[in-house]
Amino acid sequence: MTNQERMTFMALEAKLKKTKYRIDFIPANQLGDGYWEFYSVDEKGYEYGRENFFSIAQLTETVNDYLNI
Repeated sequence: MTNQERMTFMALEAKLKKTKYRIDFIPANQLGDGYWEFYSVDEKGYEYGRENFFSIAQLTETVNDYLNI
């Protein structure tokens, strides 16, 4: 993850902090590139609806769509 991607990711995390949505960064390994995950968490803590993104721009667009920004 580049510094610009890290700054964008941190800003997105801050936007999502008080919502039911979460994001994670999955680092690259021998099997492939790193990617971002976007998902929801219900009141019991169950995670569902995971979506994977290979671009921080795509992740940002999706987060903004879900938050109606």
